Amino acid sequence: MDEESNVPVTKPISEYEDIFAWEGGNDPLSISKFPIASIADKRGLPKTLVCHDMKGGYLDDRFVQGSDNSDAYRFYHWEYLDIFVYFSHHLVTIPPPCWTNAGHRHGVKVLGTFITEWKYGFECCNVFLETVELYERFATKLVNIAEYYRFDGWLVNVENVIEPSKVIDLKGFLTCLTRKMHEAIPSSLVIWYDSVVDTGHLDWQNELNEKNSLFFDACDGIYLNYNWTENKLSKSKERSVAADRPFDVYAGIDVFGRGTPGDGGFNTREALDMVRQHELSTAIFAQGWVYETHGKENFTINENRFWGDLYDLCPYNKRTTLPLVTSFCQGYGQKYYLQGLVKDENPWSNLHMQQIQPHYPFIIPSSDNNIGVYIDMDTVYQGGTSLRVEGDPSLTFRPFTFSLFYTEIPLTSGIKVVLVTKEMEDQDGGIHLLLDLKQTRTRKQIVLTPQIHHNSPTSEDNNILKQPDLISEQNGWKSRIYIVPHSVIEDWTLIGISIRCLSPTPESTINRFYIGQLKILPSDHIVPNVELTDLRVTRVDTSEESETLVYNIEWSCSQYNLVDYYNIYSSSETDNYQLCGHASTEIYVLVVKGLHENTQTLTIQPVMLTGEVMALQSCSTCTM
Repeated sequence: MDEESNVPVTKPISEYEDIFAWEGGNDPLSISKFPIASIADKRGLPKTLVCHDMKGGYLDDRFVQGSDNSDAYRFYHWEYLDIFVYFSHHLVTIPPPCWTNAGHRHGVKVLGTFITEWKYGFECCNVFLETVELYERFATKLVNIAEYYRFDGWLVNVENVIEPSKVIDLKGFLTCLTRKMHEAIPSSLVIWYDSVVDTGHLDWQNELNEKNSLFFDACDGIYLNYNWTENKLSKSKERSVAADRPFDVYAGIDVFGRGTPGDGGFNTREALDMVRQHELSTAIFAQGWVYETHGKENFTINENRFWGDLYDLCPYNKRTTLPLVTSFCQGYGQKYYLQGLVKDENPWSNLHMQQIQPHYPFIIPSSDNNIGVYIDMDTVYQGGTSLRVEGDPSLTFRPFTFSLFYTEIPLTSGIKVVLVTKEMEDQDGGIHLLLDLKQTRTRKQIVLTPQIHHNSPTSEDNNILKQPDLISEQNGWKSRIYIVPHSVIEDWTLIGISIRCLSPTPESTINRFYIGQLKILPSDHIVPNVELTDLRVTRVDTSEESETLVYNIEWSCSQYNLVDYYNIYSSSETDNYQLCGHASTEIYVLVVKGLHENTQTLTIQPVMLTGEVMALQSCSTCTM
């Protein structure tokens, strides 16, 4: 709990005694929810790691139920990452669950950090490396911590001198930690930071060589320090190939510069291009430089500029399974929306609620068509943001296509596609969804069109046109449902999803429209019927002087793996449903400021991973 606000927070571990004594089980709110999404095999490609170091860590992201700061730092370019490391200078850095959840949604592994530094680090290493039994026990505790919080491994950063006699034990510890992590979590990783060498000295090498290769041999990879040269990259490549591990060397790039070739910042591409020319993986350090140095006012513009300059050097992730569902929410907003209605007028931030993010280079205005695609916080279907397509209303809107997702999804049966949009009255029918498919060497495209349109492609273009099977409208948003039968797509692979924007008539011009939700589901998808049981409320004691009441609300859900998150509402005889907050797991801490005389009814509303929302009248309730 945060001592000032009484709300739950994720905390690091700073003392080695606390690691030896760690038993787990007392921090359920900090456990991540989602397993890693399945993505296409990227073997044979260099990897991209981001090491998130921002102002000591544990800022707004430490609040496991989200914060009221819509300007909090967020990350949404997951498509280009393989690994995300949550970093701080505490002994053990436990990633807040919002980061693990957001990374896992996108198929990205999330690591914590084990770091020892300076005098205390020297003392710590002397203690846990004293005997084989002690370092094996210490390694087991780190494995247990990762298992409990459900993240994917460790960056190990020993930044202090090691007694020469203990170097072999340090390697033994690293070997033991890696082996035990693989046994507990088969897809896990342990990565060593280029720091201590075989003599025990703290001597950053900026390359893989004979001085640090013993640690590289003991784990899943090495994160090189940032002051490398072309020659050092070449030698690192040669040595990693000799070990048959060409992509387990991560050349560090400090976005703040500090010795990195090109000096980082918006010139980070220079260093990354050098790394890729040597066919090595990369570790991009402190990507939050954009937010820290250029502020929050134009963060989206600057963030897209930063990653827009790197994306072609970072092999992207391709989803391999259905369902694919997103409302394009980035995990923040000025208000919270549910099916087009405002449910909470207050700003918020919660990366757990971030939805699958699309391929982002398109969010740059196009000079050819005088049109751009943007994130919008004012017209939203679900969550805090939607996609806005906007052009110059004085110009005729010519056909414009932008890519949403690259995928590699084998289709073995029919699919149901739902596209939720909001358009101006004279622009109805201006959005087509394009599904690109391949079968061996053959490719085809299915165009899901709102209606047969003057600009619609014809069969001569090798496209298959499909009009909606059902159209419905809710709160100003139009849902179009398409059933694509198995006879059209069976044994094909879905490789891409795009949007094509058209003007509704030859004479019309376009201003803007919005994309609120996209769902691609198996055609036999049935809306899940989730039942909550054992709903209970427990008062948590606070100081006698405090006028703040704290309650633990807990429940059980046999189909919790179908639920994205829960909305928590309170109501009374005199008040309608008031949204209190959101829970990522089956527990919520409710903080009530001031004493309430009326009996309050609490309602728990599941929001499904497939986008459906249970009607409040059907949700489980209890009294407080």
